[in-house]
Parts: sequence; C-alpha cells; structure tokens
Amino acid sequence: MKMLLKQERGAALVLVLGIIMLLMIFGTVLSAQATSTQRQLDVTENNIDARNAARMGLEYARLYIVKAYQVYDTEMKDLKMKNQASNKLDNAITSLNGFSVKLDDEKRRGYKIYIENRTERAVNVKVIGESQDRVVNEKTIITVQTQ
Repeated sequence: MKMLLKQERGAALVLVLGIIMLLMIFGTVLSAQATSTQRQLDVTENNIDARNAARMGLEYARLYIVKAYQVYDTEMKDLKMKNQASNKLDNAITSLNGFSVKLDDEKRRGYKIYIENRTERAVNVKVIGESQDRVVNEKTIITVQTQ
C-alpha cells in the first residue's frame, strides 16, 4: 500500500498544470476571436461612414443644384438678365465640381463632389465618400423641373 502512495506523488501538480494549460489555450482562442470580431466591426463601421459621407455629399449637391436652377429660373423671367442668368448658372455648377468637405479629421471622413456632365435641366453627379481607408462612390443624375 505504501508503494502505491509513493508513486502518486505529484499527480495533483500534473493535473493542475494540465488544467492551467487548457485554460490558457481557451483564453488565447477567445482573445483571437474577440480581436477578429473587433476588426470586422471597424471595417463595417468605416464602410457605413464612407457611404453616409457620400450620401451627404449627394444631398448637398442636390440642394445646391436645385437652388442654382431656382435662381436661374427667376432671373430668366427678366429679359435684361438672361445672359447673366445663364453665366451665373454655369459658374454655380462649375464651382461645385471638386468641392470637398472634411467631416471628421480623426477618422478622416469626408466627401468630394464631381460634376461628370450636364444637360439643359440635368446634372450627372459623382460623390466620393471616405472614412479611414474606405472609399465609396455614389452617382446620380439630378434633374430639375422648370418652374
């Protein structure tokens, strides 16, 4: 009987070391999973921020262009201002090309507006939204009805 007890010395130590090893492996796996999930969340958040920035730029361009055409339509009613009205409209829309806004310096969020082409009452607009390293392009045709 004494012989059996002598052979079991240190068994508890081996068991505890085995359990500690399993806990460390489990902790490492959980830590890696949490890090991966956080990276995915950051990428998704940046994609959403970039898309929202681009949409803000589109909305700004839409409001700006509609206002420019409203001024143009009002001034076209006055015969003396026809040439000036046309030049003002051209200048207003041209000045929008390349217009950029920084929304947040820390996250490098913002948008830039480009006028791709223009017809009598329609303007093709492209907006590039950015957030961190994500870039989103949004395009639309803004059509303005005659008053």
